[in-house]
Formats: sequence, C-alpha cells, structure tokens
Amino acid sequence: MAANSSEEEPITPQYKATELWQKIVEDFRAGMPAKRHRQRMKVLENSFTGTEAVEWLTKYLQNSQMFQSVSKEQATTLLQKFLECEVIEDAKGKERDKFNDGSSLYHFVTRPGPLNFLGFTPTKRKRQEIEEEQKEGSSSSVCLANPYAAAAAGEDIGGEEGEVETEIESISSILSVNSTSPVLKSGPLTVTEDEKHKIWQDMTLTRLLTILPSLGTLPVVDGGIIASNCDKEKRGGERSTIEDIPAWIIMAFKCLSKWPTGSAEDVTGGLPIYHGFEQDVFQAISNYFTQQLQQPLIPQALYELILTSIHPLIARKDSTATDALQLISLMIEPSLRLKLHRLLRFISKASNNEQLKLSLRISNRELMLERFSLAILRPSGRSVVPVDQRQKIKQITGHMADHYHTIFRLPSELLRDVQRELEELHARKISPQYCQRVSFDEYERQKNSTPVDHLQELLDSIAHDENVSAKIRKQRLKQFKLNYPDIYFRKFPPHSSHEGGGRERERRLHRISNYI
Repeated sequence: MAANSSEEEPITPQYKATELWQKIVEDFRAGMPAKRHRQRMKVLENSFTGTEAVEWLTKYLQNSQMFQSVSKEQATTLLQKFLECEVIEDAKGKERDKFNDGSSLYHFVTRPGPLNFLGFTPTKRKRQEIEEEQKEGSSSSVCLANPYAAAAAGEDIGGEEGEVETEIESISSILSVNSTSPVLKSGPLTVTEDEKHKIWQDMTLTRLLTILPSLGTLPVVDGGIIASNCDKEKRGGERSTIEDIPAWIIMAFKCLSKWPTGSAEDVTGGLPIYHGFEQDVFQAISNYFTQQLQQPLIPQALYELILTSIHPLIARKDSTATDALQLISLMIEPSLRLKLHRLLRFISKASNNEQLKLSLRISNRELMLERFSLAILRPSGRSVVPVDQRQKIKQITGHMADHYHTIFRLPSELLRDVQRELEELHARKISPQYCQRVSFDEYERQKNSTPVDHLQELLDSIAHDENVSAKIRKQRLKQFKLNYPDIYFRKFPPHSSHEGGGRERERRLHRISNYI
C-alpha cells in the first residue's frame, strides 16, 4: 500500500488499522530504552533484552486507551510480529524466526522493512521466495515492493490461499482493540459540543411539536441552554450559589413558608420577630423580583408561545399544558430558571400556609399572583399590560405554582430520545474500519504516485555513507535494489560499477595510476 502523495489528504477510513499499527511501532521505537549490553566478549550498543521489551510493551499497551486489557503473552505475540515484520531483529545478526522473551538481545531495524514504516518491503520469507524466482529466471509484472499486490492480481507468491493476510489486519486477533480508541476514529474524536447542543435542540422541539401539533411558529431554542439545565439538574437539582439567588432571599422564603413554626434560629436566622415582621419580609421579596431584576424570569421570546398555545390548554384543564411547560422551562437560562423554580415553590408553600396572614383583604395566593405574575411572564415593550392579558398571565402563573414539581422534573422521554441520538452519532464516529485489500490497478496507481525524489535521496545517502563499512554499504545497496529496482537502475544502469566497494576500488585504482 503506497503512501499518499499529499500530506494534506486525510487518512481514509480503510487505512485506520494501518494508523493503529504505525502508532504502536512509532511509540515502541521512541519509548523503548536501548542501551549497551555485554554478552560474553562482545559489546552490543543500542540493544535491549527480550524480557525488557515484553515488560515495556505490556506496560505501554495497558496504559493505552487503544486497548481494553493486555497480558504479557499478548505483548510477546506482538513482539513476534515485530520480529517477522523487521521492526526488530537479533542484535548479533542471527536469523531468528521466534522471539525469545528471555535474555536474547535485540535492536531496532534501521533499513526499510515490510511494516516498520521505514519503507514498504516484503517479509523475509516472501522476499526469499521472490529471490529464488529471480534466480530461476521467472518474471512478474508486479512490483517487488509489495507481494500482496501480486495476490490481488491473481498471481501466486507461494503458500496456501489466505496466507497473504497482512500483519496489520491480524493485530485485532492479538489485542482486544478498544472501539472508542481515538486512533480508530474517523472525523472528530468525540461528539462535539455543537453536535450535542443541536441534538438537544432538535429533540426538544420534536417533543414540543408532539404535545402541541398545531403549533405554528417554533420558538428560537438554544440547545446549549437545554443541555446545561439538564446537566445541572442531574448534578444537584436546584442547589444554588450566591450568584444565582442571594442568601437572604432563600432565608426569607424559608421564613414565610414555615411561619411561624420552628425556632427563630431555624426560620429567621436569629432575626428579631416583631408585629408585622412577616409583611416586611414579604415586601423585601417582592421588591427583589419586581424591581431589582431587570427582566422577567421567563424570556419574553416565549411569551406569545405560552399565551397563545399553553393558556388555552390551562383554561381547559388539559394535562398536556404541564408537559409543554416542562419542555419550555428547559429553554430558560439556568440562573433565571433556578429563580423561577424557587419563586414558584415559595408561592405554592406560602399560599398553603394557613397560619401566614399577609393581607386582611385577599388570600395569600391571590396576593402573590398579583405581585409576582408580571415578574415571571410579561410581554416586551409594554409598561402597562392589558387587563385581559394580565388575567391570563395570573392563571398561567397559578398553574405553574400548582405543578412546579412536575414542570421542573426532567422529562424522561426527552432524555431517552437524546441519549439514543447521541449513542447513534457516537457509534457512527467510532465505528472502526480496517484495511481492505486493494486491486492491482489501484496498487499501480498508488505506486506511481509515490514521491520518488525521497527514495532517490535515500539511495544517494546509502551510496555515499562514509560512516559504515563497505560491506554494510554494499548490503544496503543490494537491499534497496531488491525493493526498488526501477529507482535503483535509473541511477545505476546495469553493468555499471556502482556498489560502494566498486567505487572504492575505482578510487584506489585512480590514485595508483596517478602515482605511477
């Protein structure tokens, strides 16, 4: 599988398993400590034992979110794959087919290997088969850089059918891959906040239309506010902070709701009680909600919806009015919603407190609806509300006070709908897609799109590397020629003296001839 020619192209879903393998290999290369080891009379630099590799890889995989649970046996199996794919090799240069998790020494392979992401080459076994075919004079139209393409083209590269399954595809059979692993996700790693808010908005309006099918114009809904209200209810209900409601207002609510039962310390916080004290407390509460607050507790944008669609249901004593108000309450900004909840509960409890007498003329309930109804709901841009509308607002406020328990309870149907939508969206995002075998034509297309300039630079660096012996340089050139014959022969035509050793001999002969 050739690399993409442009770094800006996103990784398509079928290459996600390749990304997973590459991440493990890269992290293993970067994190596995390699140091000097002495074995018998030989010193091996930048090496590690099999035991050290198993311990490090096991710890890495166990701490990773990519996998559910990993044992040392699974890590050993993965290291066996690393050995087969030439990510690591025996530090002494011995050909080992089996990974030893004991004291055997290994080091990282620095030449291109099949899946070590220093380049794409066949595995040792497949490469040997191809070399034997070359010696026998066989030819193939499939580039030697990828024996799997031969299988895709219908050619036999040795072995029974199914042996060409890539090591990348088999990683899921070694480790239990966590489906929520970010490396397997396409697109955003998780459901974004905007996507969550959109789901809350859509589901709330859908439920509202179910309750009010004749609703004409839909209200402007902020899904973030709905989500915030639901989250706040789940984490503690109506518990407030000083910023939400002043502490003295909460104390005043308790004072009049429980009047005159309880000790002075519990009810009034130790304040002196005198004749007419309860009226003064009520006046302080009234001033706060009717004068200090600059806006009604229910947004004015919802006024027409409530007055035209909800009030008729309340007038008919239709229970669906409460269900609709339950959804509408979630559209109110959290701090205002909390104040509304507290105030409606206070109206309900104080209205039913027979020992509390706030007026000699009218009942506590009538007094409170008269005082607080416009602080809860009122039209915009009007200093004086018509009498008929005012009466409707009082009826709506009374209904909300009578049913505040239900109105401020989270609607179970909405929560269920939102949870289902979130799970479906999440499942679509994290659904893992693994590598798929490409056709021969597709392989050729990808091969031709590979940036050959980088490979030519690699070939130049190998040929002119003075930091290694001539023998090693010759081995690397031979390896490159096997993997990338087109590029190799483009630089070094056949029958030319090009190996590092040949160049060195030419230089020596040239010096001798000049000396003579």
